[in-house]
Amino acid sequence: MKEDLNIENNVYKQKILETLTRASQPMDIEKIRVDAHIGNWQTALKHCLELLIANKINGQKTTKSWVFWSLPPKMQEEASEQVLDGKVSDAEYAAGKKRLEAKQ
Repeated sequence: MKEDLNIENNVYKQKILETLTRASQPMDIEKIRVDAHIGNWQTALKHCLELLIANKINGQKTTKSWVFWSLPPKMQEEASEQVLDGKVSDAEYAAGKKRLEAKQ
């Protein structure tokens, strides 16, 4: 059962990466949710924030919510080659947390 959840998380993250790669401009969480066929906006936000912390996408907190956009093409290739297993190393987490704090 736990393995099924991990596979579903990978699918959501991959769909989010594909959605943002195709986008010509930053997207809010609702547009990402609809385009990636994710049923719940909180689930979409959770996965987007995990991808942001893992340095696979960019994001910005706004007065309304969050907006996200894809990385430059070279970094996109590196991110798509990595396995999206839902786990982030301590160093990646610390670096992502610092980036988020700096933006707020």
